[in-house]
Amino acid sequence: VKVAILDTGIDIAHPDLAANVWTNAAEAEGEEGYDNDNNGFKNDIHGWDFINQTGTIRDFNGHGTHCAGIAAAIGDNRLGVVGANPDALIMPITIMQSDGTGDLATIIRGIDYAIAMGADVLSMSIGTYATSLALEQALGRAYQNAILVAAAGNDGCCLNHAHPERGQKEPMPMFPAAYNFVLGVQASAASGAMAGFSNYDDNGAFFTEWGEDKLYNYELRAPGASIMSIWPGGKYRSLSGTSMACPLVAGALSRLIQCKEIGSKEE
Repeated sequence: VKVAILDTGIDIAHPDLAANVWTNAAEAEGEEGYDNDNNGFKNDIHGWDFINQTGTIRDFNGHGTHCAGIAAAIGDNRLGVVGANPDALIMPITIMQSDGTGDLATIIRGIDYAIAMGADVLSMSIGTYATSLALEQALGRAYQNAILVAAAGNDGCCLNHAHPERGQKEPMPMFPAAYNFVLGVQASAASGAMAGFSNYDDNGAFFTEWGEDKLYNYELRAPGASIMSIWPGGKYRSLSGTSMACPLVAGALSRLIQCKEIGSKEE
């Protein structure tokens, strides 16, 4: 099962992840310098860096590596941590700059690439309060072939209502998490309650006030406080955020897909 991490890149050589990094067999076994699978990307052996336009995958920020480890760090290797699904394959897709910023055009190209290369789950620990029809359409295409998971954001903002007492002058849905066909993930604290930093949906997962033309909501909540995972250079680090909760859900869902496929084969 393939989980695409759309982020700042990944340290694909990290000893607690390397064996779980997806490989594009057509490129790995083909001739170097050629687009052996005719997908428009030369030497995309382990994914693609849309920032630097290269198949060389690196992470100069650390965010993407941390998320990848939460989803699928190797298990039973006596190293560091174990991902939500240690049997999943991580597909690295770099769509964010090393400073953690990005643009919608690059994100859309990354989404299209993930689906073209057969990703089963898209993990997107990214977000914007700006609406984009192009982004919504790209995700709508992706939804036909994959489960979409995104972080709700870390500003403590409500999706549905203004809270002027806290400086929130209007409802603030975070995209892509707020789209109804994307699983929006809020973060919980160690107690299980909503983390104070997490954006939230006060209407719950099954109701929305946004009307039939929008249907914005966040569906899930997962641990996002002080989450230990891998870090570039063979290191480990603890971080907090809905960015951490998102790949935890993505990894868990990939495990469900895997179990379903195994069950079907046994039948």
